[in-house]
Parts: sequence; structure tokens; C-alpha cells
Amino acid sequence: MTRFATSCLIVIAISAIGAPAALAQLSTYTAGGTHQCSGENDSGHTCIVSGSTFSTCLDATNSLQLQDCCPSTQVCERDRATGARTCTRGGKSVGFTLTYCIGGGRF
Repeated sequence: MTRFATSCLIVIAISAIGAPAALAQLSTYTAGGTHQCSGENDSGHTCIVSGSTFSTCLDATNSLQLQDCCPSTQVCERDRATGARTCTRGGKSVGFTLTYCIGGGRF
């Protein structure tokens, strides 16, 4: 074995010994939330965002809050009783609620 190969194996061994202990302490969180959308006529649409690689529930809230899933183009709905179709312009998120945050798996 060459001197270079031996040095590489030593570095890899040292890295492997120290890294798992630190990584084993990190939990991942899965979370989801709802954006309240506002647009023309305050249509009251909602949309859901979720993710599964958060370090804390606060991290999840901050990240999901930035993911505005409200449609920015026209939104159409059909009335179930009459079948009439109404369309409004899309909007933006005016509120966010974290609906769940579950800690679990490890990296």
C-alpha cells in the first residue's frame, strides 16, 4: 500500500469515528401547515404545504411560512348545487397555521 493510500484510509477512519456520533444526535421533524389565501373578493381559498427535513418545529414553521402556495393566477370553482362556475383572480398568503409537527427519525 502506498503512503498516499495509507494516509487516505487514516483520514477516512478518523472521520467515520467522529461523524456518526454527532449526526446521531440530530432529529428530523416532519411538518405541515395551511396558508390562508386572499385575492379578489376575498375568496377564502386555503392551500397546504409540508416537508420532512426540519431540525425543529420552529424551523418548520419559518420554512413552510415562506412557501406561499396560494395561486397567483385565476382560480375557478364550480358550485356543487347549481353547477355554476365562478372565477376570481389569485392572491397571496395572508396567514399561516402550522397544523402538525412530528419529531422522529434520525439523520
